[in-house]
Amino acid sequence: MRAYIRLLVVAGVLASCFLPQGCRTTRTYEGPRLPMSQTAMIELPVFVRDTRVTILEVDGKPVGIIFGKVEIKTGPHEIKGYCEVTEYPMTRYYRPVTITLSAESGRTYVIRGSRIMDKQTGITLGDFMP
Repeated sequence: MRAYIRLLVVAGVLASCFLPQGCRTTRTYEGPRLPMSQTAMIELPVFVRDTRVTILEVDGKPVGIIFGKVEIKTGPHEIKGYCEVTEYPMTRYYRPVTITLSAESGRTYVIRGSRIMDKQTGITLGDFMP
């Protein structure tokens, strides 16, 4: 039975890659793709344990992404979303969140749980849960 459930989970994740907001990169700026020297990336992993952040908008532009990658220009950004927290046994609540990020060129930032971290250094830059 466990193997069947794992298979369903993997199949669901793979299937979601074909949905519009699946595994693609969402750009938050208009025009042609910019070089890495002028952009940074925010990654939202697929699997989380107790806390998941959904990015609703970056600098007022709707994004609506649960997992995947968001490409942003370098410089300061205001990221709005909500933090979904699950406390066992099955208590779930949502909290609206806003965080400011000063993106550096060529950097990748990853959201793990409620924290946003520099992927290369592992340094936590902010927490969506004050």
